[in-house]
Amino acid sequence: MEKRAYSRVAASISGRFRILSSGDDQPMYSGWSRTNIKDVEQALQQAKLPEAMVQFLASMDAKLDAILGQMQKDTLQEDFPHKLRGTEISGAGLRFTASDKISENSYVEIVLFLRQYPLIVASAIGRITRESQLPSENSTSEYALEFTAIHDNDLEQVIAFVFDQERRLIRQHKWE
Repeated sequence: MEKRAYSRVAASISGRFRILSSGDDQPMYSGWSRTNIKDVEQALQQAKLPEAMVQFLASMDAKLDAILGQMQKDTLQEDFPHKLRGTEISGAGLRFTASDKISENSYVEIVLFLRQYPLIVASAIGRITRESQLPSENSTSEYALEFTAIHDNDLEQVIAFVFDQERRLIRQHKWE
């Protein structure tokens, strides 16, 4: 039996990538770590503001995050010219499809859109460990990517996404 360090889950995740010349290339993506709305509310409450003002400011903070996230998503198309569709994800890597050809053992930098609203983005550098041609689709291949460099915040986002997906599947099976 194969032992894994991270749980993996089937998912449909959109993303973008760029092919690197080597695994030593520096990441191009530098997103911001989105603040937790509970942390914002706690900080505002410590400022001894009225509760209605705390709720209003926390709501505005979330909306500004969404706007900045959308603006950031639009500019990613220039830096990350290739599209991908994630089909399976874990804290160790990603399985995805792409119509662009990527050689096995190539390094890529990926940006994944884990959630559309509020926009939650994670990025990583990884190595293509496997390629397989999908029989039903003409020029689409499926790739296995092993993360070789991922920031702690991005890894936490990926793990949280996996757990959310697992909880959703458990609830779905419970009611079937």
